[in-house]
Amino acid sequence: MFDNKINKKVRFSGKMSFVSANPNSNIVVSDSSGESESIDIDKIEKEEEHARYQAAYDDGWQACEKEKSSEISELNEKIVSISKNIPAALNEYLAELETQAKTEIMEMAFSIASIILKEEIAGKEHLKPMLDEALSPVLNLKNIKIHLNPAVAEKIMPGDNNGVPAGSEIISDPKLKEGEALIESSQGIIDATVRGRLETLKENYLKILAEQKDRNA
Repeated sequence: MFDNKINKKVRFSGKMSFVSANPNSNIVVSDSSGESESIDIDKIEKEEEHARYQAAYDDGWQACEKEKSSEISELNEKIVSISKNIPAALNEYLAELETQAKTEIMEMAFSIASIILKEEIAGKEHLKPMLDEALSPVLNLKNIKIHLNPAVAEKIMPGDNNGVPAGSEIISDPKLKEGEALIESSQGIIDATVRGRLETLKENYLKILAEQKDRNA
């Protein structure tokens, strides 16, 4: 009896002869000239199996590639879109940094200004411009009260060509530094102190920065 492991696809003819019944069997094929060639059945089976695996792999790869092609295309579009938006985002970031830098510089400038103004010694020549600015909203009012530092108040007389309206009351206020003033009127109190003047300037400067940011948006 022959071994059942012999490939069933191999059919014997007059030119073939069985050589061995071992698992690694060979078939000897003789041609008409009498020359023979040994065929390794296991090798043929392995090559055929490898070919089937390769074909299945190729089919699977192509199917997967086809299925994912739309996702790959969408991802590529996103990458292109992101790369185009990077310059715009960078410009916005730099603009924001510029605004922050301007704000920090402003804070530093006003801090320095505050130190300088606190050291200011105010005589009549220093007081008049400050009073002109502080009194501009109330020049047409009567019975206003002007709070000044005592050292300055004693030098000021209403109507003495110093910017103080006639009929105004000068009040000596030790809480105020030289070069500062508080104006009382029926409309309320106008803060002309160092802090008040700096805060007013700061508010105006912040408005300018906000307007610049809106224009650049």
